[in-house]
Amino acid sequence: MLNRLTGRKQGNPNNRFQLHIGVMAMSHDNSVKKIEDAVFTTKVSLRDNVPAGQYPLTWLDARNAFQRVSFNSIDDISLCTMLYQKLIMEEIPQCKHYQECLDAFTHFLYSTDEDKSQNNIIRQRAELATSIFESYNKIRSYLITEGFICVQTDNRIELGSKGITLKAQKNIPPVSRERANELLNKVKDRARMINGDDLSPYFVKSIHVYGSFLTEKLLLGDLDLAFELSRKGKVNESRDVIRKNELAFNKKHGVKDSLKAIYKILRINNSISLCEIESLKELIETGKAKSLCVYQLHLPE
Repeated sequence: MLNRLTGRKQGNPNNRFQLHIGVMAMSHDNSVKKIEDAVFTTKVSLRDNVPAGQYPLTWLDARNAFQRVSFNSIDDISLCTMLYQKLIMEEIPQCKHYQECLDAFTHFLYSTDEDKSQNNIIRQRAELATSIFESYNKIRSYLITEGFICVQTDNRIELGSKGITLKAQKNIPPVSRERANELLNKVKDRARMINGDDLSPYFVKSIHVYGSFLTEKLLLGDLDLAFELSRKGKVNESRDVIRKNELAFNKKHGVKDSLKAIYKILRINNSISLCEIESLKELIETGKAKSLCVYQLHLPE
């Protein structure tokens, strides 16, 4: 296929944005879920017989666009530009960032017949902008129906519940249960290391797993862990000694805060999601979340 503006040969647009990654995708019952090492080129428009248009989107395009949408609503031109920014930048080399893409897309979309008749480049780019907006309108209906976006009374767009979920999806591959167990054992070893370090100002008192690890899924989005800390310090130990040890502990781990050092030690890689148990207590007490204690340090009374 020839590039419409440069005349150069280009690849199949349906294979334009291939990336192997753990992603959000639509299952047969239209629910959003994570899938194993998905090729993030699943076309929004090729599911459920939605017309593709000339420029179908990938879930990666949608995720990246949704991440740019704040809590404020936006107009259709802005969302269209966010969704097709890569394509616009490819076809209009002068566009280097989003605002330039938005300005160029708006300009060419609303070009007059007189402008298009006087300049061949303007005509080609106006046709491109029109084709992109036609593709956007076809996919827009699908995104609204499935709850990814919703339209306010003034016709401005905001993210729906599925759009917010897709926006939060991480760029990390899913974790097998076997790998999650390996990581969990390594985290427990790290906790024992912290507890045996005389310089550490904290004990890791307990570690809890929650989230998808407690289901029967073989593939997990990540390993969700919560930990509980207890302050170290002997009764007869001076504050100066405690502070000196804490500073040495922080320096050893290349941070200025001891809590950050604990996070740095326990988070072996990006497949591990860490938080303190206090942040989960309300969810656990109200039954909105379940957790399982997998490591317990028994401190002397």
